[in-house]
Amino acid sequence: MCCECNDRIDEDDACWVNGNSYCTDCVNYCENCHEHFTDDCYTVYTVQNNRGYNIQVCERCAQEDYYYCEGCHEYYHPDNTHYTDNGAYCDDCYDDRFVRCDNCCDDVDKDDAEEIDGEYYCESCADDMRAELEDEDDEEEAA
Repeated sequence: MCCECNDRIDEDDACWVNGNSYCTDCVNYCENCHEHFTDDCYTVYTVQNNRGYNIQVCERCAQEDYYYCEGCHEYYHPDNTHYTDNGAYCDDCYDDRFVRCDNCCDDVDKDDAEEIDGEYYCESCADDMRAELEDEDDEEEAA
């Protein structure tokens, strides 16, 4: 008998959680650790796995095996996550918020990046690029 809804279930069909039997309608299934759990044990999380599919996982797996995106506040597999000084971001949020400096390869917030000749630079590299361009202009004028 299901201890949640009191429906009659065969012992072979029962899902056992913490020593109690449940029917499949009264438990959740974690697609990461492959265990059944109840809402009073864990919260159900929808996460994006390494293939880009959304799956249902338990709270423990979400927090231990996935990364929380600082942009959209969802959990993502480490393969679909970018790590910055500002935290972890999913692919979409990273692309919306950051560019990579074409010189030093640091992640730069799009609001702080400087575009020079179609390439993006962090503040330090942009200063260096402008100095190089000024030196080239000075050399051309002198010639």
